Amino acid sequence: MKQKRIEITKAVKLITPAQLKKLHMQLRDMGIIQHKAEIISGCTGGRTESSRELTSQEAVVLINSLCGMDDRKKEISAIWYLAYNMEMIYGNTPEDKRMNAAKIDAFCLSRGTVKKKLQMQTITELRRTHRQFERMYSAYLKTKTKQKYIYELQNQIETLAAMEEYEECANLVKRFAELKKRVKI
Repeated sequence: MKQKRIEITKAVKLITPAQLKKLHMQLRDMGIIQHKAEIISGCTGGRTESSRELTSQEAVVLINSLCGMDDRKKEISAIWYLAYNMEMIYGNTPEDKRMNAAKIDAFCLSRGTVKKKLQMQTITELRRTHRQFERMYSAYLKTKTKQKYIYELQNQIETLAAMEEYEECANLVKRFAELKKRVKI
């Protein structure tokens, strides 16, 4: 019986030092190194909790899935970044973050291209949501630029009116009225 186990072990290629190093680095970078034994046990179907006892193929699968988790984290961070910059969400307290997560989830469920909460989306769905937020951010910047221009026109109109330059003031009022129709203030 012992002899068969040795033959099987020799036939299966174990994790390489480079794979081991990459696996540990990924777990550390993601802040989940303390759960390494549980993760490895789950990956091997309970066969082992030691990273040194992983097969090379198991290591490839685990490293790739961790890289995928890293990609998910990047996509979610990018979505949050855009939401903050659009003033869709705000604040840094734990309560604010919970509220912001609820706001983003509510948006995704009601208006999102993917009708799922952010954390429930696959990497492909997160990329679609990220593209949607990029388009929204682009529209937000255009609107902000127009709002700034309208504000500057209002100031110019007030200045011209104070200086009694009524003809120029009337021209600016027309431009202001046209812009105001197209942009929410």
